[in-house]
Amino acid sequence: MDFLVFKIHGDYAHFKKYYTTTSPLTFDFPPRTVVTGILGAIAGLGKSKNDETYYLNYFKKSDARIGIKINSKIERTILAINYLKTAERKGFRGMAQRKQIRVEVVKNPDYTIFFSHNDSSLYNTIRQNLEKKHSVYTPYFGSSEFIAALDFITEVKNIKPESASNFILVNSILDCRFINNKNIQFEDNREYMKANVPNEMVEDRIVTEYIEVLYERQGCGISCIPPEYYKVQKDNIVLL
Repeated sequence: MDFLVFKIHGDYAHFKKYYTTTSPLTFDFPPRTVVTGILGAIAGLGKSKNDETYYLNYFKKSDARIGIKINSKIERTILAINYLKTAERKGFRGMAQRKQIRVEVVKNPDYTIFFSHNDSSLYNTIRQNLEKKHSVYTPYFGSSEFIAALDFITEVKNIKPESASNFILVNSILDCRFINNKNIQFEDNREYMKANVPNEMVEDRIVTEYIEVLYERQGCGISCIPPEYYKVQKDNIVLL
């Protein structure tokens, strides 16, 4: 199996928690569903279900393998954003109806994405665009106000899944279904967090899978015995 490894980073990010409304809160990292949107933007796949190349049809878990690593300590802050009422208006001049919303954001978000795909054509398109630092559509962190920068790191070929008999440091976010009190070690001076996140969507952006994940929000990784992992250069990765 071949993996593309690239970084996504920026000034701010907002990965809206699905259960918040008027005071939007954010996840600390982009869920798999957000990463597939970024990959679709890089490749130039369609954004509407009526498009022949609708991106959600290309990133099913059976076809696409994705791992997410937090690179630096997560810090959040609150931004006040003005939303304008644009209905029945053709421009911004004279627009008076607006509403200010306090939005929770991640400051200086920085993540590494590990990506593999069964479709060699799509995989190669994404690889070539990453190498050229080119994205067909603008990638952003959950909201179009927060542009994401892309840095291609490397391509690693012929990686096979491995099993661990002893504790290893896993650098990526973990699916909680594969861990328990016997196969994880919690260390001092670490910030372990759990979150329930959307993990797969189908047409009309209907979420078909939510999973509970465990992560260390300082970017230090988690010592555990995963049932399966991939050694991608110096990182041990578990897929979502």
